[in-house]
Amino acid sequence: MFFIFPKNVKYLKKLAEKDINFGSVFWNQVKYHRLKSFFPLPTEFSFFVLAIFPVFIYFIYKKKVKYSISVPLTIIVLLALILSKSFGILIGFTAIFIALFLYLPMDKKIREIISVSLFFIVLSIGSLISFFRGQDLLSLTPLRLRSFHWIVAIKEFLSSPFYGVGPGNFGPYSNFFSLYSEPHSKYAHNFILQVIAELGSVGILFLIILTISLIKLLKKIEKTPLNIALISSLFVLISYNLIDIGVYFPSIGILFSFIMGFLVKNSGISKKELNKKGKLMIAVILLLSIPVFYSDYKARNAKLFWNVDKEKSFNYALKASEIISFNPTAKTIIISYYLSKGKRKKAEAAFKELESMDPISLTTHKLRLVIAEQKGDIYEILSTINYVKIKYKNNHYFVKYEEKTEKR
Repeated sequence: MFFIFPKNVKYLKKLAEKDINFGSVFWNQVKYHRLKSFFPLPTEFSFFVLAIFPVFIYFIYKKKVKYSISVPLTIIVLLALILSKSFGILIGFTAIFIALFLYLPMDKKIREIISVSLFFIVLSIGSLISFFRGQDLLSLTPLRLRSFHWIVAIKEFLSSPFYGVGPGNFGPYSNFFSLYSEPHSKYAHNFILQVIAELGSVGILFLIILTISLIKLLKKIEKTPLNIALISSLFVLISYNLIDIGVYFPSIGILFSFIMGFLVKNSGISKKELNKKGKLMIAVILLLSIPVFYSDYKARNAKLFWNVDKEKSFNYALKASEIISFNPTAKTIIISYYLSKGKRKKAEAAFKELESMDPISLTTHKLRLVIAEQKGDIYEILSTINYVKIKYKNNHYFVKYEEKTEKR
């Protein structure tokens, strides 16, 4: 239970002390929550698992995994994907079948079998996810919400078509290009649009070079079972980057780097072609990804233990912040800890750092209110509430805060 729904550890700890029916608790979690394990997002979790799935099937095909192990594991993987309740994995499965169509030697009969299989897999998994998220499907909520961010990304690019708005500036600049009634996000939910918005024409050039290099690599590669499995995994990750910023996430970025590394190794490209610049670029990507991933891991542990052991949570957050200073989750925990201990000056100093790296999130605004309240700064409280009312309409937390402030 702890592994499947780590965000609810505080509730499980309390329930363990009481006579509670864990079966009903488990069903409640399955019905109303999305499985994400230790990943920040259910979609990230589901695509990470799905990207590994083709390689797992390859090992079964090569009989390197016993059937007594592979069959239960396959069922568990499929259940995990369904419980993530991510409609995006339907796109991921489609990407796997596209890879098979392009690279698997087959006759007309096999193509028909694959087509029918794709239809039934997408239909069955889509139906099960719809059982839990039927309302979202009928209202097209996932697509509708993402479309707002895609439009903002295009507007940001058009505002500065040559250089873009700058790396990491999609979120802060999105306030200028979206209406108060529209949802806000720190990223574009599309890797291509994120790069174009932040880097402009330079980003477009980078994407063109990357695409050409990838096409050349996939043309040269031998169509062995292992390579086909790796290409299928690559196609899953590419499809994920169409609905999110995939490779920006440390877990997906590292997985993408490893898959590309194996494909390059298996492509038969000579050592001369793999020049020093190429090797250096791969090394730099890995060197940058590993500390980011480790910092993200420590920050998530800090968040997980906040309601159980604040000291332990604070130590995790400090470690995460030491590894990567621009970690908003870690900074939030550090600020909350200082505030709980009455160390306002330290909290204010840490908040200034958080505000510079994550100025638009609701968490930042909430912490600004708490600090302003401890200082007794009524003007700061009211100005923050008014700003949030415009940008995040009908947010209950801030409505209650306004009512409490007005009673003073």
